[in-house]
Amino acid sequence: ASARFLGYAYQFFRFNVDEATWWYTKCIEVDPARADCPVYLAKLQREQGDIAGAWATILPALKRTLPERSFANNFYIQECSLPLEGALTLVSQFTQAEQPTPSSTAELPPNFMLGWSLLRTAQRSCTSEKFDLFVIETSETVEAAEAAFRRIAKNAAGGILQLETPCFIHGIRPEEEDRDLLQKWGLGPCLSSDDDTAVPLVG
Repeated sequence: ASARFLGYAYQFFRFNVDEATWWYTKCIEVDPARADCPVYLAKLQREQGDIAGAWATILPALKRTLPERSFANNFYIQECSLPLEGALTLVSQFTQAEQPTPSSTAELPPNFMLGWSLLRTAQRSCTSEKFDLFVIETSETVEAAEAAFRRIAKNAAGGILQLETPCFIHGIRPEEEDRDLLQKWGLGPCLSSDDDTAVPLVG
């Protein structure tokens, strides 16, 4: 826990990227089951422009099942902070300048629906009747991420991609390991229609 708090202090109060990175990395090495240290390290990497590094950091945490209820793996971290950082990292991948704008669902980034499902999970879990907080992110950042997902989906499917009922995209056959990850975050298989849209299976 001390490594996490030192990383947090260097990141948010001392603004020392190198020291924060070192302490978060040490935290992950010492206690790899923690979810909070990968979240903060991925955020730091993403904000420094290391999107690939951020995804490599957050992905194992997204795949991991909750080992036990503890401060480091409580509901808020698992259901809010973790999926939110995963979504923000993925949308950063999708909106990089060198990435072409997809014109059909077949051209969507492979993890597009995963990113959308992560974002929606966070939006549901991070807020309540009493709170409207994303802790280490602003509401504006989250709203911009949602707008980016919707813009990409509209360009790819002419506005008919069913984001509110997410599933695997037509043409994608995930590996078994990836399928487990997608299903963990609420994605099931789709039926594909002739007009190249994604139609969720029922049941």
